[in-house]
Amino acid sequence: MNAKNLKGIFMLYEKVGRNDACPCGSGKKYKKCCIEKTLVPEELADTKLGDFLDLFAMIAKYGAFIMREEEFHDVLTGCYEEIERDFRPGQPGGLHESFCMNWFFLDFRFGTYQKTIAERFTESIHYKSLNSDERYLLSRLTNSYATCFEVKEVQREFIIFKELVTKKTWKMIITGEPYQKDAHESDIWFCRLVGTMDEAWCFGDPYIFSKEAKKDFLEILKMNIDGFKEYMKTRSLSFDPIRDGSKAASMFWAEYLYRSNNPNREHEARFKEESVRQPHMVTTDKEKIIFCSVYFKISEKEGLREKIDNLPCVDYDAQNKTWIWFKKGNKTLSGNTILGSIEIKGEYLVGQANSLERALRLKSKLSKGLGSRVEYEKVEGKDLASLPPLSAEDEKKFAEEQKKIDDDPVLNKFIRQHLEDYYLKEWIVTKIPALNNKTPLQTVKTEEGRLRLEALINRMEKMGENMPDETHFDMDLLRKKLGLPHQNSDKKCF
Repeated sequence: MNAKNLKGIFMLYEKVGRNDACPCGSGKKYKKCCIEKTLVPEELADTKLGDFLDLFAMIAKYGAFIMREEEFHDVLTGCYEEIERDFRPGQPGGLHESFCMNWFFLDFRFGTYQKTIAERFTESIHYKSLNSDERYLLSRLTNSYATCFEVKEVQREFIIFKELVTKKTWKMIITGEPYQKDAHESDIWFCRLVGTMDEAWCFGDPYIFSKEAKKDFLEILKMNIDGFKEYMKTRSLSFDPIRDGSKAASMFWAEYLYRSNNPNREHEARFKEESVRQPHMVTTDKEKIIFCSVYFKISEKEGLREKIDNLPCVDYDAQNKTWIWFKKGNKTLSGNTILGSIEIKGEYLVGQANSLERALRLKSKLSKGLGSRVEYEKVEGKDLASLPPLSAEDEKKFAEEQKKIDDDPVLNKFIRQHLEDYYLKEWIVTKIPALNNKTPLQTVKTEEGRLRLEALINRMEKMGENMPDETHFDMDLLRKKLGLPHQNSDKKCF
């Protein structure tokens, strides 16, 4: 498929009048230039592959239209810009343009109901103008996906493929492309076939590997599909594990194929550029890490502990004889954020925080909350960069102390109970911007709301995967509380 540059497609969504100059810079009027162009080369105009390309052009124009809608504009334009930036379609070393265009229009799911642009086209008014043959071809195109095939036989007019995952046999018609003439038995093709198993066409340029790649690719395909099956268990939407799992894995393959086409030094350069953008470590609030201590002289000990206990967002840790100062989990992150600690040391009340901003907020909190019982003295702090490196002995000691904390059943029980109380009692009645400022309990009452809630909880779960086990909350408890499908459920959703 000789696809033109992606930018040519997206010119169709620009707010340009029919009689205005075409945004492509040709000097012609828009109505005489890009608005009339299709993706179909002349030599394919009267073939079934040409029919598929015609339908793809209609889908692309429809996609350009919905990009103007406020609901989808940001997600679609952002996605397009990300493809251009990360994978340089059509440029030396970049991905095939056809790969990126196929993914964007046929595979990329977005919105509450997680539908592709092609699927949305089948529900549009434009679909009604198609005849039965066109609708059939459109369904084959919409449901197609890119995956790995093994070349079983090369004939004069056909190439016989076996799909690695399903083991289905496909008969692909040769159209004279150079890569088809060079096909060899046992080669592995990563490509998209459209049509039927008895009459199929390669829709876009393939990526071709030697037979040695077969074993690794089988493992990758299985891993991607198994991962998608786990995702399916958390959604009320209907998915096909092979088709939709393959579509969902497209960006994995994009990264894999892009890296395969580029030397390692390019990725090292990208990594260095990203490192330069982060000159110092920061907290979750984007504040530079500086370990600070806030000192208060205790003026009145009587009733001081009770006063601290009653401070908002402060809990006592009996095991370590200190108070934990925390911020309740925000609307997207799972779990609360520990901001610092408070401890009585002899005649002093000492607060600890890992940024100057947090230390000053803690100073204000304690001054207002404890009143005349304490008298502020000073704030001391050390920049992370100024700290001397740990000796081997100190590192070992630190590791041992950390293990004691990780293995402490009392502390772990306290953290788990705290997270459970927050999510199952507080979070579900909190108004959340991602849910249109409704609470999860309100949102779950409608079909669309349930889908939004499922997607949000999945994102929260994904973001919490790298957190330590002792601060990890089992999101299936939250799903169960809200009556949503969860990973340990036997419920089928396809």
